Amino acid sequence: MKSSQDCISPSTRRYRCEGYHECVGVFEQEFERMEREEDIDERSFLECFENSGDKLLMLSWKSYDHVSLSSLIKMPSTAHGTAASEFSIIVRDWLRQSGAHITISTSKSVRGSTKTKVADFAWMPYDLPPGRSMKWPTVAGEVVVTQSRRGLTQAMKFWLDEPESEVRVAISITASKRKVLVERWVRRPNGPTSPDQWMGIVRNPRKNCPRISGYLSINFSDIMLRPRGNGQTDFVLTPQALDDLAKVIWRDFLG
Repeated sequence: MKSSQDCISPSTRRYRCEGYHECVGVFEQEFERMEREEDIDERSFLECFENSGDKLLMLSWKSYDHVSLSSLIKMPSTAHGTAASEFSIIVRDWLRQSGAHITISTSKSVRGSTKTKVADFAWMPYDLPPGRSMKWPTVAGEVVVTQSRRGLTQAMKFWLDEPESEVRVAISITASKRKVLVERWVRRPNGPTSPDQWMGIVRNPRKNCPRISGYLSINFSDIMLRPRGNGQTDFVLTPQALDDLAKVIWRDFLG
């Protein structure tokens, strides 16, 4: 089985760090290098330095591999954070209509068999069934701006295929200046980890091509761990909601 390290480009810089101050030193070293290299996007890096002290590293780390003793640090852009928060707003609108209550988390880490990971957004019902732990969310989400497809698949495998995982559904949002793609991933006992539903929107579609296509829903029971009640519905990503999501993402991309 491939590890998360196998999905990182060979050109990615690696550093040995022992302690908080050395980690911050690495960030400062990279910042100085970026100031000298015009072909690197400085904005993503600068945004990580708007927070100081421990909060800097808390907001930047993505996963920790307990086997290779290495941590994957992300450089989140504004579009990255916007996608996660805007999608959570869409979910809250559905919750108000359904009268259901969940906890939406963006910073809780989860330790698996070989690594610890933080989802970009995660959901869990307030009221859990007896015996169901709070360790794993029912829905985990990842936002992709620059990550490779292989890296995204590895992230989905963590949430869905870990031996002790209780995640029912994983959601990915892949964002670019041209397109926003939302995918639903589910556990496949006898098949490879892959999405089973998707919905996408193109900023400037070609002539006679649809601007929005696909369909995406999440069963109420997969989110809430109980059957639907009267007046409650499954979560469905509507074309209008996807359009709203894409608009705020593209606003950040285009400045």
